[in-house]
Amino acid sequence: MTDDELKALVANLAVSQDRTDKELQSLFAKMAVAQDRTDAQLAKADARQEKADARQKKADARQEKADARQKKADARQEKADARQKKADARQEKADARQKKADARQEKIDARQEKIDARQEKADARQKKIDAQQAKNDAQLAKTIAQMERTNNKIDRLAEMYGGVSNNLGSVAEEFYYNSFKANPVLAGKRFLVNKNITRCSDGLEDEFDLLLVNGKEVFVVEVKHKAHKNDLNRLLNKKAHNFRQLFPEYGHLEQRLALAAFHFSDDLKKSALKQGVTVLQRKGDVVETLVA
Repeated sequence: MTDDELKALVANLAVSQDRTDKELQSLFAKMAVAQDRTDAQLAKADARQEKADARQKKADARQEKADARQKKADARQEKADARQKKADARQEKADARQKKADARQEKIDARQEKIDARQEKADARQKKIDAQQAKNDAQLAKTIAQMERTNNKIDRLAEMYGGVSNNLGSVAEEFYYNSFKANPVLAGKRFLVNKNITRCSDGLEDEFDLLLVNGKEVFVVEVKHKAHKNDLNRLLNKKAHNFRQLFPEYGHLEQRLALAAFHFSDDLKKSALKQGVTVLQRKGDVVETLVA
């Protein structure tokens, strides 16, 4: 290659290099413009992304709050479900109790119906009873009138009998008093005899038919024409007590009790002797003594 050719080649290369440089400069310029557009777009994209991130962050925060509220709502719902379950259980129990109560009420109603029916029958019976009572009252009035007339008759008879009874009692007292005056011996011991002794002290008053006293004993003697169980009980429960209260001067003596009568039943004699009461019974014109 000649120098001219070499120079021409170098000149061509220089021209090519200039074109290339210009093209590169133009390309770089275009790339810079494109890069600027890209950077602007990226900046806008970044801004949009930041806004989107901010919105997402807010959305996440709202979602967290929503989740928290949902969690609380779920917890409340669970509690509500538990309460509802308990309420349902209570309702079931209440329904069961109501069912039993209804059954009891039905039984009560049935019993009440029976009671009402019995009451109606009772009312009907009462009505009959009232009618009968009215008849009975009328009859009773007649009976009372008749009884009053009868009572008047009985009162007159009682006056007559009372006189007879008192006379018989006096006869018995006189018999035993006279017997002991003639022979003042009882149970093998001699006594002083007093009759119809009455004493009153501190509102207490009593009368004793016969008192037989010696230095060691005092006999309280109750005298009857015909002795009865009430006479024995009165001697044991009343006369003995009253004598101790009314005659303290005899407190140092042994107190003995005796029941005297013209007539005794065998059972009464046995009862008296069993309880420590001496029995005095008339036998002809003498006194038979059964010492307790």
